[in-house]
Amino acid sequence: LEVWKSGKAQGFVNEKECQEIVGLTEADQKRRASRFKPGLSYFIPSLKIHKLPVETIKPGCDIPARLISSFQDCPTKRSDIYIVDKWLKSLEHDYCTDLVQDTNQTLIWLNELKLELEEETTAKIIPFTFDFDALYDSITPELVLEALEHAMVNTRSAWSKEFRDWLLLLVKLSLTSAAGMFRDQWYLQIFGIPTGGSLSVQLANIAVHYAMRHVVFENDEEHRGTKAICRRWSRYFLGDIGRA
Repeated sequence: LEVWKSGKAQGFVNEKECQEIVGLTEADQKRRASRFKPGLSYFIPSLKIHKLPVETIKPGCDIPARLISSFQDCPTKRSDIYIVDKWLKSLEHDYCTDLVQDTNQTLIWLNELKLELEEETTAKIIPFTFDFDALYDSITPELVLEALEHAMVNTRSAWSKEFRDWLLLLVKLSLTSAAGMFRDQWYLQIFGIPTGGSLSVQLANIAVHYAMRHVVFENDEEHRGTKAICRRWSRYFLGDIGRA
């Protein structure tokens, strides 16, 4: 609650928001209503049977699995959902300018590209796709915070540094609260960001856009033309994740 108390004191959130979202009373005390209490966060295995050679698939075989976090009811759940709906969704939309939501949007974009370009040009385009290896496990909290700061500075000039720092603190608090139960034991996530947290989709999109912008699309003397073309004719979307 200390972060929300600070936000209220600085005018980033008002009294009513503090009461309704995190149960912070006028006297800066915590309400005891059940809706303000966290539920059970846990990890569930996502089976990857498609990674097994066909001839090894038989009853009793060891199927590769990846643990997926389900943190919808984590201690910061109400705060997380609120900041996503009030700030992060629109920030993601304005910052991630080459993001598409699904395959249908990608097909629509490809068709528009075909109509826009000359046939001679489209004949020379070689389409390709790539996949991120364990994306959510590979994105570090440090990268997320760096990307989020960059997004805010570049698309939210009206936001003060004090407000940006406060929002970053709320996000950091959420990421460091990523603990869940698996087989009756509690585990703290130490790599990456939660795959099933309420902030995960927006944070991942912003981080990927930031990384691709700096690694793939930044113009330098050696690859200026190539990178400009990639930037002009690229789109991406992140799958296999659902926001709680």
